Amino acid sequence: MKLLRYKTGKPEYRGVLDGDRVKRINGSMFLEYGITEDSAPLSGITFLPPVLPGKIIGLRGNYGSSGEGPFFFMKPRSGAAAHKEKIICPEGPFTIMAEGELAIVIGKKCRGVDEDKALAHILGYTIANDVTALSPAFKESFTEGKWFDTFTPLGPVIDTKTGFDGLEITTRVNGRTVQSGSTSAMTFKPPFIVARLSSVMTLEPGDVILTGTPSQAVRIEPGDSVEISIEGIGTLINEAEAQLGGR
Repeated sequence: MKLLRYKTGKPEYRGVLDGDRVKRINGSMFLEYGITEDSAPLSGITFLPPVLPGKIIGLRGNYGSSGEGPFFFMKPRSGAAAHKEKIICPEGPFTIMAEGELAIVIGKKCRGVDEDKALAHILGYTIANDVTALSPAFKESFTEGKWFDTFTPLGPVIDTKTGFDGLEITTRVNGRTVQSGSTSAMTFKPPFIVARLSSVMTLEPGDVILTGTPSQAVRIEPGDSVEISIEGIGTLINEAEAQLGGR
């Protein structure tokens, strides 16, 4: 099942992907819901972030790691952006970097869950772009450059069936492949990640956990189109755009 949030005007809906159409669902994607016959073509919808996260948690150095860590950091929920939404590059002496990642979406509240039971608390997986603005001003805190609005594009869907192991991740900028790898190279797998985080905090339905990128982050500039594809889930597309008017 591929779940998503979308709108066809002002109203916002939750739905399931059905070929080249989306069928609206009644109820919460985290609880019981019904699939209606009310559908719309994908070409006629505006994608929204597939979930409104209470927390966005990132993970550093999960590929090619010696086993040290894990090293977690937080990103604000205000940074969540949708498939095809613009990544707004702030004005100033910044170098903007993109990272294609598999993201966990929590489906059930958990606190102190064991690793062997962690999968039961995962709704599914989506695609994330962990965008960062590098600047000498942020040298004391690498996470500060991750806090800008639109710096965590998510989507286009939450896949509840594919799983997490052995998925190819490919990032392209303007059609050129700049990152590639497989989730099989993750040092810390989703069950461990969820168990570890739940040992220190309560994870709520809709929380998103970024699992790290399989290769070096890549520089992007206004006008660049970033496409991140994960096998079985789909492709997240966002274009970088310069900040206008000092907002």
